[in-house]
Amino acid sequence: MKVISLLANCSVVSVDSNILIKNSEGQTIKLEPGMELHSGDILLLPDDSNVVLH
Repeated sequence: MKVISLLANCSVVSVDSNILIKNSEGQTIKLEPGMELHSGDILLLPDDSNVVLH
């Protein structure tokens, strides 16, 4: 599993796996296309997963 802390605000273009996001409020939720992410949010990516952010 990879853990990535976001350094900038962005939006999710596409997701092809069960990727989770831990937001600034401490909630852990499933990442979905169209979601808005914020600096400091943490992505939890399973091995061999892909996500496209803009």
